[in-house]
Amino acid sequence: MSGLCSGRENLKAVILAAGEGHRCRPLTQTRPKVMLPLANMPFMEHVVRALVDNGIDEIVAVVGYQKERVMDYFEDGVKFGARITYVFQEERLGTAHALRRAQEHIDDQFLVVNGDNILDSRAVGDLLSADGDYVILGALREHAGDYGVLVVDGDVVKQIHEKPGRACAGIVNTGAYKMMPDIFEEIPRTPISERGGYDITQTLCQMMERGVKIRTVVTKAIWGDAAFAWDLLAANSIAAGLMKSEIHGEIEDGVVIRGQVSLGEGSLIRSGSYIIGPVLIGEGCDIGPNVTILPSTTIGDSVRVGSFTEI
Repeated sequence: MSGLCSGRENLKAVILAAGEGHRCRPLTQTRPKVMLPLANMPFMEHVVRALVDNGIDEIVAVVGYQKERVMDYFEDGVKFGARITYVFQEERLGTAHALRRAQEHIDDQFLVVNGDNILDSRAVGDLLSADGDYVILGALREHAGDYGVLVVDGDVVKQIHEKPGRACAGIVNTGAYKMMPDIFEEIPRTPISERGGYDITQTLCQMMERGVKIRTVVTKAIWGDAAFAWDLLAANSIAAGLMKSEIHGEIEDGVVIRGQVSLGEGSLIRSGSYIIGPVLIGEGCDIGPNVTILPSTTIGDSVRVGSFTEI
């Protein structure tokens, strides 16, 4: 598949998708966080599509918690334009430990992304185009205290402060990286974190202390996270804004549509309804008549919305 960045087709990506998403309970008691829906598709599907759009179609997915849910949905990746290989992290011992599961499938520079973040094709493109063997994708945030904050000199990372907790603005670590295979030699020397695991950020800090140059590229593209269940509302709004209008159902006369609206197969919007996008409506839905749907709304499959309802 031709991507946004030509010449990148041989680059592989590792998607970290083994975690539960403990802070998103109870939603993650029945499925892993990477399979929570945003704009009617799982977190991880947004990530896969962003990679494929950039010509990266060889993906190694590190799965663990309820791995069957991930594997049954994505299968071998062909329907998404990718080739997905699965490796397993049976014990959840941190992101560096998860990354090491993919070692046997990596023999050249590669990307690492979290399967439970949302990022668009432009963000992946920014990471791909950045110079350096090791690059961290950064993003500017007014409230950076709940993330890893990068201390930089120009484009060189000097320190990573992991979740300082205090109110501060800065460049946050998005958890997306460009790396070289020698990272796997460094991971066994990584000290155990306070959470009892081995984290990629600690491995990178250890490498910086030895003089390895780690750069950052600050993206202005779409990147988002959902640490807690209530954060899914904002994440869904971001995801909905990335979708294109696709009408596969029926719209009766007298319906007013503003902005981007997608309608699934077998769905019907009845007369008198007023919809302001971005809005996504799944398959087999019956909307209206005289229904108002406001922006950043996602409606799943087989939903009936009765008359004179506002969503």
